[in-house]
Amino acid sequence: MLIATLDLRRFAAFFAINVALLTGYLTIIIYYAVRFIINYVTSRSNEYVSSQLLGFIGLKAPITYKSSETSTKFDYYEVLGIPRNAIHKQIKKAHRDLVSKYQIGITLTDNDRERLRIIDGAYAVLSDHHKRAIYDRSESNMAMKEKYGTKARKRVGFQAGNGINITVAGLVIFLLVFFPNFNEIPTIINYTTQQQAPNDAWSNSLSWLKDNTPEPFGDAAFYYASYQTPFLYPDTAYSVAAWWDYGYWILRIAHRLPSCDPGGGNRASVANLFTAQSETAANEEANKLNSKYIIIDDATVTTKFYAVAIYEGTNPEQFTEVFYRSAGGKMIPEVYYYPDYYRSLAVRLYFFDGKEATYNGTTIISYAERVNQDGLLYKEIIGTQSFPTFEQAVEYISKKSSGNYKIASPNPMITPIPLTSLESYNLVYSSSQSAQANSNVPALKIFEYVPQ
Repeated sequence: MLIATLDLRRFAAFFAINVALLTGYLTIIIYYAVRFIINYVTSRSNEYVSSQLLGFIGLKAPITYKSSETSTKFDYYEVLGIPRNAIHKQIKKAHRDLVSKYQIGITLTDNDRERLRIIDGAYAVLSDHHKRAIYDRSESNMAMKEKYGTKARKRVGFQAGNGINITVAGLVIFLLVFFPNFNEIPTIINYTTQQQAPNDAWSNSLSWLKDNTPEPFGDAAFYYASYQTPFLYPDTAYSVAAWWDYGYWILRIAHRLPSCDPGGGNRASVANLFTAQSETAANEEANKLNSKYIIIDDATVTTKFYAVAIYEGTNPEQFTEVFYRSAGGKMIPEVYYYPDYYRSLAVRLYFFDGKEATYNGTTIISYAERVNQDGLLYKEIIGTQSFPTFEQAVEYISKKSSGNYKIASPNPMITPIPLTSLESYNLVYSSSQSAQANSNVPALKIFEYVPQ
């Protein structure tokens, strides 16, 4: 389970069960270890505690008895005439009856005294639950040895082997889990900055969404209410469109209904909304999802955009592609963005706030397709050319009978095409935190969809 959890975080729920059980197991060992230390300091007998401690760590040692009262020469249960599952009350009564029987006479013979000594010894052991447990275990071990002979000794050796195995396993787990992280302390300390948990931009934005948008069900207490399926949402219910990675955050922090979440469903519809090439197409998808608000963060239009394109059913290279440029004897990768990228709703909202975007000309890149030493195809930029307008660039490409040409921009914030304003989407919130790639852009923006 540890290996599975290191591979996929979703297995952590199952790994937690193992951790809980092993924590309880360790607690028992610590308990007996503490008792052992206390008994040692106070000069008390540690026979029972040490046997329990060794037993729990897989190093069960043979029990030896030095005092006469714990001698295993007699069967104490037979001495007192009681069954092996006898309770303390039965043991006490049997001892009292036997002592009374042998003390009837005025004088005691040597045999009577010896018999009373054995009876008292049996009672001393069986009336103390610690000593009785040790005695029972000793009787069991002796019976096992008589029945199986050398096999029993092998089992004792096997138990010692278990202890060695546990020790080695503990060392391996320690080295596997902790040792690689000794040089990664800053990563551990800054765990909350990782994507396993919402960062400040998301936390603050979703808190704003909760406090400043209408309740989907008309009552904030509905979030905590129970209902039976199938459930019919009221007309006031609406959804919040964001990429599916953030669905559970929207549900748990903002108490709003996400259009899709990691559990599945509506991913393609949200992808269609984000990649829509016109406001009309975007509005159709927003109406299907009943989305009143749209949340876009910097990752959605950069590192996650390829996934959006895939769920929309389009090759990501329709929107963005990696080219290589020769510099200093090396091939340097450069990311270029195509017109369809800038026409997509998500990009128009996040980078341009849904407003009209001006452009300072259009750039065309020319490239050649190459094959590297590993047999992989790549595209090398062999030239660039700028045009005052997008129309002139399109006309230039249309007249080319050969060669490879693309209208593209190396900056996702600088559009190579004209963009008109969006009428149905209003910016209502921008995070105070900046995007990681650009400090001049908020990390997250929230838009309200108001059909015209």
